Amino acid sequence: MDYEGQKQSEALITRLLVLFAAIGFLGGYAVGSFSLMVAVNAAGLAITLLLVVPDWPWFNRNPLSWLPPLYPADGEGAAASGGGGAVVVSGGGGDGAGSGGSGSRSRGAVVKR
Repeated sequence: MDYEGQKQSEALITRLLVLFAAIGFLGGYAVGSFSLMVAVNAAGLAITLLLVVPDWPWFNRNPLSWLPPLYPADGEGAAASGGGGAVVVSGGGGDGAGSGGSGSRSRGAVVKR
C-alpha cells in the first residue's frame, strides 16, 4: 500500500465507521434496542475491515520509485567495481578512552573513494 492508498484507506475507515455508527444509533433509538445498535456497529466494523485491511489494488495506484541499491546482492555495485563507492569509517568516542567509555558514542563518517 502506497502513501496515497494509506490516506484513502484512513478516509474510508473514518467515513464508514461514522456512517455505521449513525445508522446503528438511529435504528437502535427508533426501535428501542441497544442490542440492535451494537449489532449494526459490529457489522459495520466487519464490513469496514474487509474493505480496508487487505492490500487491494486500488490502494496501490501511486507506487514509489526507489533508488537503486548501493550494494546489490550480485556484487556488481559501484563499491564492488572500485568506482566511486562509499565506505563507512567509524570513529572513536570523544572521551579519549576508546569506544567503551560511558560517555562515548560511536560515530560514522562516509568517505568517498
